Amino acid sequence: MTEEELNKDNYVKFVMDSISTYKAYTDRLTKSDVELQPYEVQYILAHYQSAKMGLLSEVFRQRRVYKMLERNFKSWWNSCLLNAKKSLTGEGKKYVAVKDYTVQAEENNKEAYQQKQDELADAEERYEFLKALKVDWDSFQFTLQTLNDNMKSELRSLTLDRYDSSEQTQENKPTRIRQQRD
Repeated sequence: MTEEELNKDNYVKFVMDSISTYKAYTDRLTKSDVELQPYEVQYILAHYQSAKMGLLSEVFRQRRVYKMLERNFKSWWNSCLLNAKKSLTGEGKKYVAVKDYTVQAEENNKEAYQQKQDELADAEERYEFLKALKVDWDSFQFTLQTLNDNMKSELRSLTLDRYDSSEQTQENKPTRIRQQRD
């Protein structure tokens, strides 16, 4: 297995693991047979951050790979253009149109050009996918935070309800009236 295939396999594994993690958390939130408990929301919030950090590091790693491939392609392509221009002009200083030596460079380097373009497109697609996944993961954080805030409010209201009910039982107790003695 080549290094490129290994990197693609690792990337696919990372994506599938991220999707599985994301699905596990959303399934835990959306299961209809059991009421969601506060500790479950806290658990998901606590584990959300580690998944986000892994995703964030992969986004930046993939961005670096994409930018490096892009720079390498531009450098390689510029040298191909220069070689094509030199071959078309020869020793004479005649003028050659940019389109002419661009076509010549493409003809001279068909397979390499296509391979490098494919590598660049793959890297860009991986980077764009991870960026989109991160945006979606960020929106999931908003959902988790909203659920957490709602749970806190419900717990506070339960505490206040209990407090109010204990006050009512105090008020409903018959009070003893003291009779005044002469």
